[in-house]
Amino acid sequence: MTPDQLPDEIIARRRNRDGGADEDVPNDELLVDHAKAVADRAVWLGRFESESGDGGPSDEAVVRCLGWLHDFGKVAPAFQLHVRGEYPDGKDDRLTYHARLGAFATYYALGQLGAPERDRLAAWGAVLRHHGRLPDFAERTFETVQNEQHAEKRGQWAGPQINHVQSCAPSRAVASRLLAEATDGAASWDGFVEAFESGALFDDLLDAVAEGPMQATATTDKLPADLYGRTTRLWSSLTLADKTAAADREMADALRPQALDLDRLESHIDRLQHESGATDTDIGDTDTDTDIGDIDPTDEASLNRLRETARQRVKANAPRLADAEVGTLTLPTGLGKTFAGITGAFELRDVLAERRGRDTKPTVVYALPYTSIIEQTRETFEDEDVFDADPRSREFTVHHYLAETVTYLDADHDETADEADWETTRSDAELLGESWRSGVVLTTFVQLFESLAGPTNGQGLKLPALRDAVVVLDEPQALPKRWWDAIRRLGRIVVGEYDARILSMTATQPTLFTDGDFETLSLLAANDSDGADAAETTDDSSAESSFERRASEAVARVGYEVHESVRAATEDGGTPISHADAAAEIAAATQTDGDESADARPSAGGRSVLAVCNTIGSSRALTARLETAFRATGRRPTHVGETYQSVLSEVDTNPDELPDYEQLARRTLRELGFAYDADREAWYPTDDCTGRGYLGTFNSRYRPLDRRVLIHVADELSTAGVPFAFVSTQAIEAGVDISFARAYRDIAPLDSVVQTAGRCNRSFEWGPENGRVTVWTLAAVEDDDTDGEDFDSHGRDADDEPDRDRKPPSNYVYDGGLLRAAADILLGLGTDSAGTVSSVTLEREAVPRYFETIETQPWASEELAAFVDDSRAEALGHRSLIDQDYQTVDLLVAATETDCERLDNLNDAFGQHASEGFELLSELADLRVSIPVQDLEEQLPTHVRADHSARTDSDGLDVFVHRGTEGYGAYKLDDGGFVSDDGRGPSNRFTT
Repeated sequence: MTPDQLPDEIIARRRNRDGGADEDVPNDELLVDHAKAVADRAVWLGRFESESGDGGPSDEAVVRCLGWLHDFGKVAPAFQLHVRGEYPDGKDDRLTYHARLGAFATYYALGQLGAPERDRLAAWGAVLRHHGRLPDFAERTFETVQNEQHAEKRGQWAGPQINHVQSCAPSRAVASRLLAEATDGAASWDGFVEAFESGALFDDLLDAVAEGPMQATATTDKLPADLYGRTTRLWSSLTLADKTAAADREMADALRPQALDLDRLESHIDRLQHESGATDTDIGDTDTDTDIGDIDPTDEASLNRLRETARQRVKANAPRLADAEVGTLTLPTGLGKTFAGITGAFELRDVLAERRGRDTKPTVVYALPYTSIIEQTRETFEDEDVFDADPRSREFTVHHYLAETVTYLDADHDETADEADWETTRSDAELLGESWRSGVVLTTFVQLFESLAGPTNGQGLKLPALRDAVVVLDEPQALPKRWWDAIRRLGRIVVGEYDARILSMTATQPTLFTDGDFETLSLLAANDSDGADAAETTDDSSAESSFERRASEAVARVGYEVHESVRAATEDGGTPISHADAAAEIAAATQTDGDESADARPSAGGRSVLAVCNTIGSSRALTARLETAFRATGRRPTHVGETYQSVLSEVDTNPDELPDYEQLARRTLRELGFAYDADREAWYPTDDCTGRGYLGTFNSRYRPLDRRVLIHVADELSTAGVPFAFVSTQAIEAGVDISFARAYRDIAPLDSVVQTAGRCNRSFEWGPENGRVTVWTLAAVEDDDTDGEDFDSHGRDADDEPDRDRKPPSNYVYDGGLLRAAADILLGLGTDSAGTVSSVTLEREAVPRYFETIETQPWASEELAAFVDDSRAEALGHRSLIDQDYQTVDLLVAATETDCERLDNLNDAFGQHASEGFELLSELADLRVSIPVQDLEEQLPTHVRADHSARTDSDGLDVFVHRGTEGYGAYKLDDGGFVSDDGRGPSNRFTT
C-alpha cells in the first residue's frame, strides 16, 4: 500500500481483531476521537484552571491544546502504514515516529493562542517525551532543532513527514482538524507548514535554549523560571490521560479516589479515651489547654488527655493551612503524633475539597523514610477498629518496592474469571495503584521525591494525584541532607504547581521548610491571639511558652550522657571506645544490684539495653563482644535469632502460606524460657530464664518477616526484667514502637540521636526522666581495610601506631563536618549534678542549633538544586535519595526447606504465565532482602533470576533467588541477617 492508497480513516491505534471486542465497537480508534478523549481527560486529571489572569490562554486551554496535538505526528502516512502492519521492510523506521512532529505542532499552536513562553516550552517538552522520560531540556531541544535544520546530520524526520502529509489528502484533512480543534480555529495546517519551513519555529526554540555565534551552543541560562515544574505537570497529566484513555475498558470512574472517613478515627479515639478514663476529665481545647504542668505521664488517662489536647489543636488549626503552604507538627515521642497528623491531614483535605469545589476529595499522601517502618502505620489504617482499609481498594494504597501496589475498581474482583478478563483487571489495577488513584497513599520518601526528580514514564503517572493533595512527611529530618536544597525546590513545585499542602511532622523539626520561603504554620499554635502561644503564627516552637516546649517538659522520658569518646569526632580529636569496652559497659548496664535504691540511678530496675551502631559490621562486632562480656559476668549468652531459627524451621511447613509472625514470636518466647499470663495478657520469665543474658541483632539485612518477629520478641524482652541487649543499626530509629531502659548511640547527627532516645523509656516504664541515653564514638572494626595487618580495638598496630586509613563506623555513614557539628554541640551542653543533659535542653535547644549549623554549611548539594532550576530532568533522574557506593540486588532468601519449595513454586508460576509469577512474587515480598554488591557477575555468579530469565535480558526481573547453596553469603538469623562469606567488604559497612 502506498500513501495515496491509504483509507480515509486516520487512526490512532488498532484494537484487537481476534475476538473479545464488542461487535458494536469499531476495531480501529480514530485519531480525532483519541485526541479529544486525551484532551478532556488531561484537563480533568490535572484540574487545570479555566480562567486566565494575564490575558493569555488559561491553563485549561493550554492542556486541551496539548491533548489534542500530542499524537499529531500519527497523521503521517508512514505511521498509518505502520499501525496497520503494512510499512515496508527496509524503509526508514524514523518516519513512523510521531512525538517530534506533535511537539512542533503543539509549540506552534500555543504560539497562535498567545501562550507565554514557559507554557509553550513546557508543552513542547511534554509532547516530545510523552512515551519516555523527561530529558535535560535545553540539550534535547537544541539537538532536536539542529537535526531538523540540518539534513546532513541524518537526524531529520519531521520535515519529510510534513511533505508526506502534504501529498496525502486524508492525513492533511485530519491534521487541519486537529489544529483547529486544539486552538478554537486560531491555528491552521498551512500556518504550521509555513512556520516550520520558514524556520520561525526553530528560531523561537533556539532563542530559549542556545547562545553564542549563530546560536551554536546549548544553554540553560535563558530558560524561563519554574519551567521544570510546569513541564513535569503537563507531561505527567498527558501521559496518564493517554494511557488510561487508550485502555479498552472505560476507566473514568476508577480514576476517582474514595476518601477514608475521619469519623472512624474519632470514634476509635473516643473509645480509647473512655477505656483509659481520660473522658472523666474535660479535654483541653485549643485555647484553654489542660494544665500541662499537672500531667502525670505515668498515668495513661492523664497522658491521653494531653494527647487529645494536642490532637484537637491540630484539628482546629488544619483549616488555616489552606491559606498557607507548609504545616509543622512537632511533638515528642509518645504524644500521638500519628493520630494527630492523620486528623490534621483529613481535616485539611475536607476543607480543600469544599473550597475548591472538588467532586472528589483530594488524595492524602503519607510518606515515611523507610520501607522497614511503614508496616506500623499501615496497621493503623488496616486495623478494623480504626479505618479497616483494604490496601487494594480505591480508599487506600501502599506503595513501596516490596508492596503489592494495586487498586481494584471492584473490591470483590474475581480472580477465577476468564484468563483474558483477569489479565485486563489485573493490568488496570496495577496501573491505578502505580498512579495513586486512591484516597490515602502510604509510601516512602524515595517513591515520592524520586517521582518528582527526573521521573521515568511510569513514575510520572502518580504526579497528577498531587493536585490539591495533602502531603504528610513523617520524620522529614531523615531526608538525606545533600538533597535538602533540591527537596525545597521540589516542595515549591508541590505547593506552587500542584497547589498541594505539606505537613511536616516529627519530634525534631528540621529547617527544611522553616528556613525557606514557604508560608509555614505551626499546627500546635493557639488560636487565641491573647494566649500564651500567640507568637506561634509560624513555626515558633522554640519559644519558651510554646505548647511544644511545655509538652516536652511534661513528658520528659530520658536524660542524655555525653561519653568522653565523643571528643574523637571533634577537630581536637580524642579516643573512641572499642567495641570490647563498649560491650563490657552494656553488659554491666543489664545487671542489677539488690542494695541499690530506686533513686540511686535513673534506670533502676531496668535491665534492657538498646545499642544503635552506624554500620552492620559494627553491630555484628558489638554483638560478638557482648557474648564474651555476658560470659564474663557469669551469664549464659542466649541469642534470640538462634532460638528463632530453630522455631522457624519447625513451624514453617506449608509452602502455600507464609507463617504468621505473631505465632512465630509466641513460640520463640516460649523457647526462650517465658510463659504467658492470660489474665494479665503479658509474658513473664520462668526459672528457665535464670542465669541467661539475652542478645538480639537487628538491621535491614533481615527479611521483613523475620524483622517483625525479632521486634515482637524484643518488645517483650525489653520490659521483662531480664538482662537483654539489643544491637541494631539505624533501622530501629523511626516508627518502631519498642522501649528499653537504657540506650547507647554511636555518634550521629543529633536528630538521629533523638530518634534513638525515642526507643528508651518510651511509655515511662521506668518513671519520668528515668531513661538514660549515652552518646559515644565507637572505634574502627577490623575488616578488609586492615590489609591483613593486626590492629587493636583502637585502630593501632603492634608498634602502637594508629592506622590512618581505618575509619570509625560513623565516618562510613556521615559527613565528618556533620559529626563535628553534633559533637561540638553535645560537648558544649551543660549537665546537671548527675552529669546528664535534660531531654528538653537537647531536643528543644541543641537540635535546633544543629539544624541551623547545617544551613550555614555547604552540606546540601547545590548541583541537585541546579538540576531542578535548569530543567535537567535526565541528570536529576540518575541521582537517588539512597546514597549508594555500590549497586544493590534484591534476593529472595530461603531460610527453611519450605522456603525452597516456595522458590520452586515461583519458578513454576513464571513458567505458566508472567502474571502468575508476578502475583506469587508479590506474596513472597516478606522474603526479600536488598544487599550491596560490588560486581554482580563476580559475587553472584550462580544466582538465578526469580523469573529464570537470562542475565543478558534487559527486560528480565532484577530479583534473584538465594537458597544458601549458591555461594557469596549466608542468611544467619543470629548474626546480622544476610552476610557475605568472608564477613567483610561493603556489606559490613552499609547502614540500616
